Amino acid sequence: MISRNLKQLASDLQWDEAEDSIYGSAQHLPCTIVEQPKSIAVVFYLPHLQEITKETLDSYFTKHASRYKITNLEFSDDFYFIRIKHSLIPLAKDKIMDLLLIASNLIQENQPDSVAYCAACGQPTEPGEFGLYQGFYCALHEHCPSLPDAADSPQAADIQISLDGEDIVPTDNLETENLRQ
Repeated sequence: MISRNLKQLASDLQWDEAEDSIYGSAQHLPCTIVEQPKSIAVVFYLPHLQEITKETLDSYFTKHASRYKITNLEFSDDFYFIRIKHSLIPLAKDKIMDLLLIASNLIQENQPDSVAYCAACGQPTEPGEFGLYQGFYCALHEHCPSLPDAADSPQAADIQISLDGEDIVPTDNLETENLRQ
C-alpha cells in the first residue's frame, strides 16, 4: 500500500498506481517509485546507459545526498536506482518532483536521442511503447510480458536484489557513512 504522499504525487503527475508503487513518464523517461518500509526507490529504466551519464547522475546526487535523504545509488540491469531514506516524516512531494526533474534533465542532456529497448526482449521499441515488466515501468513491446519464464529470468532476480537493497554496494563516490548523519 502506498502512502498518501505518493498517491498525491501520482495524481499530480498523472501517473498510475500499483500495490506498492507509482509509475509513469518523467519527461518521456519511464520511471517507477517503489515504497518500502524504510525507503523509497526511484527507478529509471535506462538501457545502454552511457558512462558519462551515470557519472553525471552519481556526481550530482552524491553532492546533494543529504538534501534528498539519498542512501545509495546503483545501476543494475538497465535500471538506475536512487534509494531515499524513509522516516516518520516522509520526503516532501515537492522534493521528489524536484529529484525527478533534475534526474530526467541530466539524463536527457547527456544521452539525447537514445533509442528505447524492450526490457523483456532487448529489441528497439517505438516511442511511447511502455508497460510494466517485473513491476517496473519501462520500454516494453505489447506482446513481450507474456514471454515464457520472464519472471524467472536472471535479470528479474538481479532487479529484485537491487530493489530489496540488502546487497547493494554504494557507488565508489557515495559513502553511506556520510549519509547516515
